[in-house]
Amino acid sequence: MKRKTTILKISFVIMFLIAGLHTFFVIIGGPPLPTTPDFLKMQELMRSIQVDSGGGIMRTTQNFMDGFNIIVSIFLISLPLLGWTVLTEIKDNEKAIRKLTVVTLLSELAFFLTSLTLLAIGGTVLSGIACVLLLISLLLKK
Repeated sequence: MKRKTTILKISFVIMFLIAGLHTFFVIIGGPPLPTTPDFLKMQELMRSIQVDSGGGIMRTTQNFMDGFNIIVSIFLISLPLLGWTVLTEIKDNEKAIRKLTVVTLLSELAFFLTSLTLLAIGGTVLSGIACVLLLISLLLKK
């Protein structure tokens, strides 16, 4: 049981690291963007074309991307925080720890696949490591 909770805690720490790095790069703007004419045109369109998002509120595609990044940061911070909090409450309950591990694995797997699709190397590698640790935790006997 101790090994399972230790591995689970390590995966939560990795998830906190992912959350911190994602939030950091959202704030500073990430790596330099391409400067090809096509990319610059797309970037200008994202900032200029507005969509009515309801109630007369106009938003650009860039606004939606910024909002998506904020929501992802909140999710990435909330998942390990919630997991760690629940883990301290269910210390010796094998069935509850297994359920927590499965739910966390599914959430982290979704982030892994999203990172892989977007070619976000850091997020893919770190979330992949967290997924492997969570799988190991599931496979361990008491």
